[in-house]
Amino acid sequence: MTSNEHIETVQAIDVGSLTDQVLSAGMVDIDMSIFFMLGLFIVFAVVMHYIVLKPLIASQEARYKGMGGAREDASSYELRAAEMRLDYDRRIHKARQDAVQIRDAIKKDATATAQERTAATQQATNAQIEAAKGELAKFGERARLDMKVHAEALATELSTKMIGGKA
Repeated sequence: MTSNEHIETVQAIDVGSLTDQVLSAGMVDIDMSIFFMLGLFIVFAVVMHYIVLKPLIASQEARYKGMGGAREDASSYELRAAEMRLDYDRRIHKARQDAVQIRDAIKKDATATAQERTAATQQATNAQIEAAKGELAKFGERARLDMKVHAEALATELSTKMIGGKA
């Protein structure tokens, strides 16, 4: 059937007569078949209750009873785990406090050692500077004396040459 034939068939149906048929029909026809259907439903419900529902409920109750000990064990394990977690947290906290105290003690010792070494180095350096100043003063005095002698010799030679004498 082509689409044009299908459209013609749909248009050929009398919409008015179809509406009249639907409105004239009642919603539910009550006759003896409804009582048969109700009886069949009740029989089916009772059979399903004993075949499916009762064994299912029994197995669920048995499972729940069987898990009773497991629930108590789980509760005790949860309590034990919480206690262990608290103990662990306390130990970690104490270890961190001990680590901070050890770090501070090491830092204090290192600072004291650094200050002692700095002071010792400063003293040694000051002693070397003083010794160097003393030696420098000696060399300076010796150099002045040498220069004085040379200066006198040069002055004598210069004056001799200026006056015209032999050197």
